[in-house]
Amino acid sequence: MNDKKHEYNYLIRPVPSVYSKAIVVEFGVAMILLINVDERNQILQTNVWLTMKWNDYQLKWNPAEYGNVTHIHVPSDRVWLPDIVLFNKRMD
Repeated sequence: MNDKKHEYNYLIRPVPSVYSKAIVVEFGVAMILLINVDERNQILQTNVWLTMKWNDYQLKWNPAEYGNVTHIHVPSDRVWLPDIVLFNKRMD
């Protein structure tokens, strides 16, 4: 897998061509903790876990060539991540 690691660039959107279609990102939110509800000011304070899933063509390989490895775990700072922005966020 070292050859894949050296070829991968996490700064580049993982599509074969600049003319490729948009990347479909499955996005999930799970509320972990309800911290506070301020009904008067309509503010809800929570802790949530975000999950995102997409296909990255740069991380495909033939398992037979890599000891039948079919899944790997990669730190999030080493792969391309979609730009996600939270709107309607209250800043203290």
